Amino acid sequence: MTPRVLRTALALVPLVLTTACPQAPPRATPPPANRSGITVGQTAAGTLTPDAPTFADGSYYRAYSFPGRGGDTITADVESVDFDANVILTDGHGNRLSGNDDSGGDCDARLTYVLPHDGPYRIYVNSSATAEIGPYRLALRRGGSVALPDSTCHGFGRVKGLVRVGQTIEDTLTNDDPIFSGDSSHFQRWVLPVTRGQAFTVDLTSQAFDAYLILTHGPGDKILENDDGGNGCNARIVYTPLDDRPLRILVNTAQKHETGPYVLRVSPGLTITDVKGQCLSGN
Repeated sequence: MTPRVLRTALALVPLVLTTACPQAPPRATPPPANRSGITVGQTAAGTLTPDAPTFADGSYYRAYSFPGRGGDTITADVESVDFDANVILTDGHGNRLSGNDDSGGDCDARLTYVLPHDGPYRIYVNSSATAEIGPYRLALRRGGSVALPDSTCHGFGRVKGLVRVGQTIEDTLTNDDPIFSGDSSHFQRWVLPVTRGQAFTVDLTSQAFDAYLILTHGPGDKILENDDGGNGCNARIVYTPLDDRPLRILVNTAQKHETGPYVLRVSPGLTITDVKGQCLSGN
């Protein structure tokens, strides 16, 4: 394999330069289950988990009911460092009244709305992309707030799906997948739930391209990357999580414009890696 400079420049910037978060599609009103309570003036902390209910687009949500007073202006803020926050307001029957993606600044959500009448309302804490999980903070208060323009959220971007430790995924990297602007290589994001202290091994194998793996937190805080640690032209990352925050696996290629089928396997425990790593196939 021709020597090349690893993506050291991808530590923070590359994932910022990839793709903007897609516009969240219209969501069907979910059933009135899995709801917690909150009152105006309160703050609630929670977590979107793989066992949370989902909308039709595959995104997870948590619902909060609260009593509202007609004529009151309320503001709801949802913040998270692990997913692109989305917030939805409905009446007590689930009829959508308002929603917001990125007006809280960066990838946080904020909506301000004048309640039309007395009665129960619901706030849905949601993610903008499918399969996103992680801790969040919901603040509901009376009064208006300056809402930033519904901006482009950099870094989180399109998510292919969720993969768990012990699972094997067979998929295909295509020309329709996003690319890194720095080297024109295609990639896919997979969200990985983890448990602090429980080591795992990620293997990416392909007969079609020289596999490359990147492991990150949130919107692109790079943890590790690997080219040929899985022997030959395959990639391998071995990691022990320091906390329970979800991680993101980026399925990537070592050369620009490469595509094709691949196998992504996340196994429990530690595995020996090829620290020298030599891809001799000419990929």
